Amino acid sequence: MNGMLEIGCAFREGKIVPAISDAETHHELIDQSRIVILKNTFPAGQLREIRDLVHAWGKSTTISPAQTISDSNFHSFEMGVSPRQKTLHLYHAYNFNQIFSLPEHLRIKLLQVFEPMRDLQNRITGQNAQWNKDKSGKKLHPQIIHYPCGGGMFSTHVHPLHPQKVGLILAISERGVDFNSGGAGFELPDSTLVDSSASHNISDLLMFKYDLRHWVSFVDPEEAVDRNSIRGRWVMVLPYY
Repeated sequence: MNGMLEIGCAFREGKIVPAISDAETHHELIDQSRIVILKNTFPAGQLREIRDLVHAWGKSTTISPAQTISDSNFHSFEMGVSPRQKTLHLYHAYNFNQIFSLPEHLRIKLLQVFEPMRDLQNRITGQNAQWNKDKSGKKLHPQIIHYPCGGGMFSTHVHPLHPQKVGLILAISERGVDFNSGGAGFELPDSTLVDSSASHNISDLLMFKYDLRHWVSFVDPEEAVDRNSIRGRWVMVLPYY
C-alpha cells in the first residue's frame, strides 16, 4: 500500500472538509498509518501574510532563551541537541500559548487558520481539545516553526500517541520560492520510509499518526544561516498536551 494519500478538500462554514469522510480519514491515519495530505486548504496569500506577521512579531518581541518552557507567548531559536528529546535540531519556534492575549490583528489572522485546524483535529480524533486547560490540565499549544535556509532541520524523533493522536502540519511557505530543499519524512510501522517533500507545499495540510517516527530533512544546507532572514520552510502545528 502507498504510504501517502493526497486528497482534495473544501472550506465550508469555517471548516476544513476533506473529500473523504472524517471516519475514513481517521481510518487512513490511525488504522492504516498512512500520511494524509489535504491539498490547498487555505489561500496561499493568506498564509504568506501570517508568515510575514509572525516574522515581524518576532522582530519586535524579545527572544527567549533556547529550551524555554512557558505558558506565555514567546519565541526562541532552537539549535543543537535537545536536553529533553535528545535530538539534533535547528529552527525558530513561535509559541502562542496565550493566543487571545496577542495584538488583535495578529490574533485574528492566526485564529482564522488555527481554529479550523482545531476543529478538524477534534473531529478526526473524537476529542474536544480547547485553547484553555481542560479538567485534566491539557490544552492546545498553537505553534509556528521556521526552519531557516542554511540547514534548518529536526532529526528523527517520536511522540507518544496520546493525547494528541494525530499531528497536523500546515505548510505556509512555498517550495521553489522561499526555500528549495527539505521537508518532513516518516517511518511507517512496516519500516517503509515516506518523504513528503515533493507533495507537501504551501496551503497543504499534512496529517500523520502521532507516534510515527519522523524528522525534518535539511533546508537548503548549501546556504549560510541568517537568523534575521524570513527565507526558509515555515509550518503551523497544533500540539495538544
